[in-house]
This record gives sequence, C-alpha cells and structure tokens, in this order.
Amino acid sequence: MQTIDVSEDEKKEKKEKGKEEKKEKKEEKKERRLGFVLGMDYLVF
Repeated sequence: MQTIDVSEDEKKEKKEKGKEEKKEKKEEKKERRLGFVLGMDYLVF
C-alpha cells in the first residue's frame, strides 16, 4: 500500500510543478510583451 501512496503523491507533485511552470511561462511572456511596449528599460526593472 505504501508504494502506491508514494507514487500517487509523486504524480500529484509533478502535476502541480507542471501547472506552476506553465503559469511562470505565461507571466514571462506577458512581462516580455510589456517590456517591448514600454521600451527595454522595463526589462531591466
């Protein structure tokens, strides 16, 4: 039973990590677009 619990937890963790990584990439794209709109100064910020 314990091995099943561990694998389930690992699957959940991987899903959460994947979601967070996708979110971060979306945020990065948004920030990059803002940077182009406001000029390169924003990227340094």
